[in-house]
Amino acid sequence: MGSFFGVPIVYLSPTIALIVFGVVGVIFFVLPITNGAFIERYYEDRLGDD
Repeated sequence: MGSFFGVPIVYLSPTIALIVFGVVGVIFFVLPITNGAFIERYYEDRLGDD
């Protein structure tokens, strides 16, 4: 695989995996909340302007 900034990929991959899983977890946890709030507000605005 080579190295990443002089660090073997083998040592880096567990850290990258943890970071990726953490980010993906946060995204999947936060997105429904923010999306739900955004969509609700958006439709309220649209219906209100009607």
